[in-house]
Amino acid sequence: MTDRVDWVWVRLDVALAIHAEQIAEHGGGGDAIRDRGLFESAMARPQQLAH
Repeated sequence: MTDRVDWVWVRLDVALAIHAEQIAEHGGGGDAIRDRGLFESAMARPQQLAH
């Protein structure tokens, strides 16, 4: 038995598309995220922790 884990990361463009779809379906304060840099940082954090 191996301890290998094959992670599948959500790409940034996919997460942004999901966000836009949720805003369109449920409403919100516009379709833009508040802080793109912060969003990208949060998306990268799990990958940094895994490595």
